Amino acid sequence: MYEILMAGSGGEGILSMGQLLAYAAMHEGKEVSWIPSYGPEMRGGTANCSVIISEEEIASPMINYPDILVAMNQESMDKFLPDVKPGGIVFFENKISKALDDKIQKFETEMEMVALSLKKEAKGLGDSRLKNTVVLGAIANKTEVVSFRAIEKSLEKVFIKKGKTIIDENKKALEKGYELVMTAEVR
Repeated sequence: MYEILMAGSGGEGILSMGQLLAYAAMHEGKEVSWIPSYGPEMRGGTANCSVIISEEEIASPMINYPDILVAMNQESMDKFLPDVKPGGIVFFENKISKALDDKIQKFETEMEMVALSLKKEAKGLGDSRLKNTVVLGAIANKTEVVSFRAIEKSLEKVFIKKGKTIIDENKKALEKGYELVMTAEVR
């Protein structure tokens, strides 16, 4: 069973990222729980979601100590990093790592920290909103949560109404994240 917490600012696609991951797991025949959470501010405010993926029935949809944390901003890292299970993996925007060096050092021995240049890579793909899909590619490469192919299938399902161009852009972002994690700064 994998317990995943994704957090960042409203408008960064945090909830979509969780939904895509949940659909990918369902595509693979796994049990899934997806719970979104966002403040009244929505865009610009805080947003997070929890996803549980399991081969067996999920007893409770609540996550207290995630195996995987995706932190897209400083506030999310500050709030959720202390709760990651020992041996867990944290994917985060590398721009926030400089501000967190002191805090991160005490956790480095307990978990794997993967710093990704999400903003830079998404802009390079032509749309800064693609950084959430870049993270999913990194997750597919670095973990056994779901396969790359299952995430591709979930993109087709979730973004069907947005059209082929959006799906194709997100597939490129997924590929970029898959490749990016091979050269990412890992602590």
